[in-house]
Amino acid sequence: MLGRAVLPSTRLDFSRALMAAAQRARTARCAHFARRNPHLSVALKGGTYGELADGEAPGRMQVGFTGMPAISVENEHMLKSDMLINTGTSLLGVLILLVLLPSARADMERDVDTVFTSG
Repeated sequence: MLGRAVLPSTRLDFSRALMAAAQRARTARCAHFARRNPHLSVALKGGTYGELADGEAPGRMQVGFTGMPAISVENEHMLKSDMLINTGTSLLGVLILLVLLPSARADMERDVDTVFTSG
């Protein structure tokens, strides 16, 4: 099946709504197909684009979406995930440095005092 978006994929709100509607339509068709063909395994998707429904395992029959709206929504999801992970690890790294730096600075000051007072 071929479809064309009415608005550009740079409108992320539209792309998100479009892909959510496409996923709902895909889930309805796959559920209908699974009832008519019980020997084939089909995984039903959840409410969020790209995620499986609760308790579902990947099935043999796969339906995918391509095109700029799908790519835009996937990129948005990956960028948000990467930003959260990078922000968390950066914050943790800075906190570790703030904890370790005062003790290292105190050790250096003690060593400098020892060098200048022993000479």
